[in-house]
Amino acid sequence: MGSKEQHWHVPALDGLRGIAVLVVILCHAPPTYQLHGGHIGVDLFFVLSGFLITSILLNEWRSTGGISIPHFYLRRACRLFPAAFSVLLFGTAAAPFVQPAEELHGRFKDAAAVLLYVFNWRLVDLYTSGVGYFHNHMLSHYWSLSVEEQFYLVWPALLLLLLRLRAPRIAMIAFFAAGIIAPAAGRALLWDHGPSLEIYFRSDLRVDGLMWGAALAWLASQDLLPANLEVRRYAGLAGFSALSAFLYLSQFDMVSDGSNYQWGFSLVGLLAALMIGSTIVAPHAIFSRLLTLGWLRWTGKISYGLYLWHVPAFVLTGDIPVRADTRMLIVFAATFGVAALSFRYYETPFLKLKERFGYAPPAGYESRPRASTHP
Repeated sequence: MGSKEQHWHVPALDGLRGIAVLVVILCHAPPTYQLHGGHIGVDLFFVLSGFLITSILLNEWRSTGGISIPHFYLRRACRLFPAAFSVLLFGTAAAPFVQPAEELHGRFKDAAAVLLYVFNWRLVDLYTSGVGYFHNHMLSHYWSLSVEEQFYLVWPALLLLLLRLRAPRIAMIAFFAAGIIAPAAGRALLWDHGPSLEIYFRSDLRVDGLMWGAALAWLASQDLLPANLEVRRYAGLAGFSALSAFLYLSQFDMVSDGSNYQWGFSLVGLLAALMIGSTIVAPHAIFSRLLTLGWLRWTGKISYGLYLWHVPAFVLTGDIPVRADTRMLIVFAATFGVAALSFRYYETPFLKLKERFGYAPPAGYESRPRASTHP
């Protein structure tokens, strides 16, 4: 079937993805360049993903009166699996050169958990059992992909059920509020002291980021986002303020002292929603225009590959006897080079195949909100 997905694109969201991946990369950088709280870039990705995917599902419902669950998963597979599988193979093959040989059995278990999208739960198990929370350091970042895919194993069918039941607006608002509040409350109740990584990696305690995005997409689809002239005038300022607060928080390690579990993740979810909402309500504001700078948009477009490849790059260069700035230059050059080539020559054919599993809205149909199809 034909696809109109290319008409849903909000260029500024590419820029937000670019910011998110740069913050994550700097989280794993040597101390001189490290953003100690850069892991919150993953939370920005969660909110973006929830918004974009839910926007696509709602547009499909509005256009066709249904949601094709099989086509949804085929699109996800075409978008995510090729790059993820190639980095998984590379990381598994390269691990023996930088890690002890006796960890071979654990590395294969890590790889299996990654393939099954349950790697986050493997980390929870390893951490709580005292073994250590991963064997193959080059795969450590795959936990976030597992959290997302577990969410999307349930979310399309659940959303379709809610839409078919024609749940009233107040019920939908209560549903989204519960999806945001319950994980936050669970984190606060379960946290005792210290970094508590078993909380950090649990899907049920991290799903609120995705729900922030999903709620924003639903509000936009219902024309419930305020869009009068006065609001648009200050929307860009709100976006700038949210981004400034986000970048400020990225400097601090809020996992070790438990701040993230008490209020940090919730605040980051709100800031991410404000940034995304600003680009939707005021697409021509200075904030949105800055997010469409060419280099930032390009970074956002290849952000998936950058996210996947930067960890192996840091691990493989860890023992090179060079200065920190030289190592950073090597890592950035390698990561951006490989990610750009992968996107252009390896992932793009699968993205074109992905479009075959879209749908063709009727003539004259205009989707809302105008969201990107690449989470």
